[in-house]
Amino acid sequence: MPILESRQPQIGLAAVLDLVGTGLDTASVTGAWKSLSVSLRTDSVAADKFTDATLLTEANFSGYAAIEPSSAIPQTVVDSGDNQMLFLLYGLEWAYDGTVTPTVNQNVTGYYVKYGGSSTLVCSELFDTPVSFNNDGDYLILNIAVPWPLNDEVIP
Repeated sequence: MPILESRQPQIGLAAVLDLVGTGLDTASVTGAWKSLSVSLRTDSVAADKFTDATLLTEANFSGYAAIEPSSAIPQTVVDSGDNQMLFLLYGLEWAYDGTVTPTVNQNVTGYYVKYGGSSTLVCSELFDTPVSFNNDGDYLILNIAVPWPLNDEVIP
C-alpha cells in the first residue's frame, strides 16, 4: 500500500527555524498548526487556497475520518524562504475498516487542508493515481508540507 510524499516544496534540515530566535509567537504558531484539518478527497477539481473547501468532495470510505494534527503527529516548522513557514506533517494515516456497516468502497484522488472548522482551504493536492480503499489492509500514509504565511495574509 502507498506511502505518499507531498509535491509541496520540500525544505532541507538547514532551514529549520529556531522559533525563539525569530521573534515569532510560538504559542500562536503551535495553535495555528493544531487548528488545521487534513481530509482525503474523491473529486478531481483543481483547487488552490482561494477555492472554497465545500466545492471539494470529502472521502467517506469505511473507517475514514479527517485528521486534526496533534502532539501525536511529528511536526516541524521550517522557513521556506519566501515569507512563509511550512508545517511538515508526517505519518498521517488512513485505513479501510471492513467491519464498519454499511461498508463504503472508494478511490481517493488527493487531499486538502482546511483551517479549523471553516471552509477556508489552506492547500490541496491531487495524487498522480487514485488510491483504492476497498479491502481490509488498504491504507495510506501521507507526509505533507503545509504552507503558512508570515506576512499580513491572514487565514481566519
